[in-house]
Amino acid sequence: MYYGFEKVMGIFCNGTFDVFACWPHSSPGIVSVPCPPYLPWIKEGATGNVYKECTANGTWKPEENSSSLWRNHSECENHSFFKVLSIVGYSLSFSSLCLAVLIMSLLRKLHCTRNYIHMNLFVSFIFRAIAVIIKEVIFQVMYTNLKSFGILWWNKCSW
Repeated sequence: MYYGFEKVMGIFCNGTFDVFACWPHSSPGIVSVPCPPYLPWIKEGATGNVYKECTANGTWKPEENSSSLWRNHSECENHSFFKVLSIVGYSLSFSSLCLAVLIMSLLRKLHCTRNYIHMNLFVSFIFRAIAVIIKEVIFQVMYTNLKSFGILWWNKCSW
């Protein structure tokens, strides 16, 4: 079998696309390909790789106790992108829920059992949003080099 100009003989894993990266026909062992360029945080010239293991019998290694295939894409992840997105989402949720509780509290025509139940539900969501935002701020401060990052973690954000 030929893959490009390279002749693959004997036992090998078939080339495939696993909805994350394209994998070439590969001999048994650890196979690596560059991080896919469609990820918005991957810049040109990035050095990260995705890894997959081709077993000795010519199949891709599955995850333990699962039917899905094992893949290590930790070098292609960008946790800060998702953390900022999470903080923005929880902040919007917090502000809109506070506004809803305020409106439902001030307008007498909206006072009924059903709305009291909803207000309690909204308050519980507000507490959850506060807890998540505080947790993210604490973890960001704890696990960041403050000298190069700035005293306040949101100084780095462009909002």
